[in-house]
This record gives sequence, C-alpha cells and structure tokens, in this order.
Amino acid sequence: MVFAEDGLAAGLTRGSLIIDQTSGVPEETRQIANELAKCGVALIDAAVSASPHIVPLGGATLMVGAPDQILERATPILRVITETIYRCGTRVGDGQAMKIVNNAMNATTRLGTLEVAVLGRKSGMSLADMAAFLNEGSARNQTTDKMLPALVEGKSSTNFALALNTLGERAKLEDMVGVIEKLAGTRLASSEGEFPRKEAGARHSPATQEQQRTKELLEQAIASLCLHITYECAMVGVKYGLAMKDISDVVNKSSGWSASSRTLLPLLADGKDASIIDVQQSIQDLNQVCSLAIRLGAPLLIVNSVRNIWEQALNAASDQGSVDLAEFYQTASKAKSPAFH
Repeated sequence: MVFAEDGLAAGLTRGSLIIDQTSGVPEETRQIANELAKCGVALIDAAVSASPHIVPLGGATLMVGAPDQILERATPILRVITETIYRCGTRVGDGQAMKIVNNAMNATTRLGTLEVAVLGRKSGMSLADMAAFLNEGSARNQTTDKMLPALVEGKSSTNFALALNTLGERAKLEDMVGVIEKLAGTRLASSEGEFPRKEAGARHSPATQEQQRTKELLEQAIASLCLHITYECAMVGVKYGLAMKDISDVVNKSSGWSASSRTLLPLLADGKDASIIDVQQSIQDLNQVCSLAIRLGAPLLIVNSVRNIWEQALNAASDQGSVDLAEFYQTASKAKSPAFH
C-alpha cells in the first residue's frame, strides 16, 4: 500500500503527512515512517479506540505516537475526528503500542468476567442480579458495565467484528459468550436453575449465608483477575517504553478500564505504595471459588491462572505476610521502574 509501484510513497510530494490509524505493529510502523522520512514524507500513528457506532459521532479516543513538530501539524486534522486525543509518546508506533495494552486488558477482562458470570449462573444466580451487584464494588469493569446489562436485555453490547483475525469475517466479540456457555453447559441469560424468587409485591427474602458468600467469591474473583491483568499489561507497556502515567490516563478512560486499574495505575504512576490487597487472603478466596467451579463444572481458566501466579508470588516473597505484587510483576517482566513516571 505504501511502497508498491503505485503506492502512497510514489504519489506523495515532500512535506506530505500520513496519519496511520490501523491497529498495527509498532516496530513495523516505525520502519515505514523511517523509510518515508527519506522521501521527505512524515508518518504518525493515531490508533482509534471506540465502538464502531460511536466513532462517527465524535466519541472516539485517539492514541497518538509522534514527534513534537509533526504532532503540531497533525492535531487540527485529528480534532476533526475527536477532541479526545492522547499523546502516548514521541516515537511513531507508541499509539499502536498503547492500543495493544488497552485491547489486551479489555479482552482478558472480558473473558475472565464471562467465565465468572457463567459460574454464577450455575450456582443459581440470575444474570440480572449479577449485573447489578458486580457493578457496585471492586469487580466493576467494562464488561460488567456494558456487556452484562446488554445481555440481560437481549441486546448486543458491541458490533465490533473480528475480521482481522483467523476466525472469519463474520466473527464478533459476542461469539465469546457462546463459547464459554458451551464449555460450562449453561446459558447466561436463561432463567433455568435460578434461586427461587418471590412473587411481585411479596417481601424481599434476604440471601442465605451460602448465597451471600458465593456473591463475595464471584466479586473477589473478578477483582483479582482485573488486578492481575492490570499489573501484567501495564508492565508490558512499560517494558516497551510507554510511561506508566500515560498508561493510567489512557486505559482508565478507554475500554481496558476496571475498578482495579483505576485504583492501581495512578498509584504506580505516582510511585506510591500499591499494596491494595492481602495476597494470602485473596489466594484463599480464589481457592474457594476454583473449588466451587470444579464442583459445578464451570471452567475458570483466567481465575485459576491468577491463583497460580499469586501463589508463585507468595512463595517467592521473603515475608509472606507482606507480598509486594508491584515488585513481583516488575521483576517478572524486567520492566524498569523509572519508566513508571
């Protein structure tokens, strides 16, 4: 498209500017920019984050990687698309890298949340009840906030297609729901197997102690997986060269956000103590929720992975009563702490 005989490079004059808005590979985009610079043509990346129906309304978020002078030239053009523009770095490709971090957080949080929601269904909870209580506390994330209520209403939370991968041009994010339902042998939006409900007008019957504990475990499971995903993806971004403050600013206002990310990332960006959970207690809770999943036949791939990783962190800690997860993830990723700021 760029360097073919009839590509962009052949037809552009010196001083031209290309704005690449694809979800590309940062290193490849940077190589293209370097080659174009030899011809006097500038290229920057401005990755787009938003549901397809929001973009035409000016609701997109742009993640930009560009040197100062070129960004100044491009900004008036970018503002035609949206006013929400985040500069993610001075290097071409930094915007695409930020989008990769955000998308990874969104996708893994979505998968993990849906797995836990299916477990909740198999334990007797309705999807409507879960959508309500999961959005009240530490489990809240983009999926609980947007997707679960949409599924309750029988709607699609997004029309975002997956045509760029190997699943085929008709594949959509919503297909993930059907896959997880098949693995667990249940339906998320079905009323079959729910806790008994009182008829309209009857006094509300409080949840039993067992039901309340199940709710707590589901919330803890999602909060834990969100915390792990935030640490892991943020450290990947830092190792690449993104600043933690930029990751915090962008992710927490884009689709990768969760209650955990909105608590943790600002602390990491400011170099403050990020010890926001008791790791030992969290592992005990995850053991219980994984045992429940085994008993009910609901796979918890993400939650079980988090449990295993945190057990590793606990075993590696010199003081098991005070596990520093930030240090653990930083060491595991070999990310340098100065990049946090």
